[in-house]
Amino acid sequence: MARVYVLQQPTPLLAQLYVVERGVGDGLPNQRDDVLLVQFFLRALMPPKGSYADQEVHQPAGQTPLAIDGVWGPQTRAYVKAFQTQFNEALGSEIQPQFRLRQDGAVNALEGSSVFGKRFHQVMTIVRLNTEYSHFFSLDRHKQLHRDPLFPRELFGAFYLPPSG
Repeated sequence: MARVYVLQQPTPLLAQLYVVERGVGDGLPNQRDDVLLVQFFLRALMPPKGSYADQEVHQPAGQTPLAIDGVWGPQTRAYVKAFQTQFNEALGSEIQPQFRLRQDGAVNALEGSSVFGKRFHQVMTIVRLNTEYSHFFSLDRHKQLHRDPLFPRELFGAFYLPPSG
C-alpha cells in the first residue's frame, strides 16, 4: 500500500514523502494504490507542452492525458520514461550523476531511509516526483495532496486517518 513518511528534518521542499510500497514498472508488483500514486504525480506534473511557461517536463508526444486508473500499462510506462528523460535533460550535463534519475521506466520503492537507491546510487524517481510537485505547486499544496482535484479518492485511506466523531 502506498505510504506517507513524515520527515524528521523537513526541507524547504518537503515535510513528508508520499511513496510506493512496492515497485511500479515492467516486471514489478504494480499494486493498484502504488500505480495510482505514480499516475497522480505524473498527470499533475506533465500537462500538455506549453501549459505553463516554467514547466520543465510535459506530456509525452503523441500521448493523451494520463489516465489515473491504477493499471500499469503502455501509457503509464511512456509517462514514467518521459518524466525520467525530460527531468534529466532539464538538469543539464553538469549535474552530478547521483542527482540524475535512472532512466529505467520504473518507480522503485525506497530502500531503507535513503532517497538514493542502494544498487544504483541515484536519487529515486518517487522522491523526484514528490520534490517536483512541491516545487511546482508549493510545499503547502504538497502537504495537503488530497485537496488536489486529480488526487485519487482511493488513496485517501492510505494517507489520512478518517475523521473522528
